[in-house]
Amino acid sequence: MTKARNEYIYQLIGRINSKNRRVGKQEYQGTYYYQLNITCENRPKVEKIMAFPLALENKAVWEKIENIDYLDKKYTFFCKNYRGSYRLIDWEEFTNHVQQT
Repeated sequence: MTKARNEYIYQLIGRINSKNRRVGKQEYQGTYYYQLNITCENRPKVEKIMAFPLALENKAVWEKIENIDYLDKKYTFFCKNYRGSYRLIDWEEFTNHVQQT
């Protein structure tokens, strides 16, 4: 049996171009979140991911988003798909693992 779409963790590689602050609806009603507009290399159709403070597994990511500490960096975004939109749960700075012999 395969995992449900909302349980699968997607790895998106790209950069954040800008962010927009939004106010949550439904389960996040009243709290704000960020829509991160991205350029995604491995899934070019994905242009945005949502960052909710309660959905993040790594709380330091929220601070970096708020302080704009992500500029000029390439990331692997770890996301879950919820009703067709990608929700950020963690990220790590992308490093190109090139082995030298």
